[in-house]
Amino acid sequence: MSKGNGELQAKIDSLVEECNELRNRILGILDEYNQLSSRMNELEEMFLTFVVLPGSQLRTVTQRRKFLEREYNRIRQAVEQDSYLSPEEIDHDIQQTLRHAEVAYDYDIGDTDESLNSRDTIPIKPTTN
Repeated sequence: MSKGNGELQAKIDSLVEECNELRNRILGILDEYNQLSSRMNELEEMFLTFVVLPGSQLRTVTQRRKFLEREYNRIRQAVEQDSYLSPEEIDHDIQQTLRHAEVAYDYDIGDTDESLNSRDTIPIKPTTN
């Protein structure tokens, strides 16, 4: 019986050793996973910081520029056609345009969004041809 106990103890010791080796391998893999996960989080943060945010800012600035160009051309054309009744009206129209430029990027410039057109309008005298 003692020979059977010795063999059993040897098998148990062997299994315990294998379990410890597996545990160590699992802990090593878990550590590697945690390091990779941490690195992935860093890369995602860098992607947001250096790609997504600048892309969003570029889109905003581009849309604001398009809006301001369109408004500049509208005001310039009105000035050339002598449509404003006074310099104050021109100034008022410019100030309104600048205020609306702050929110213009929320809208696709190609669309005719009523919220952009609902600003205070300047009375423009009719042109005579």
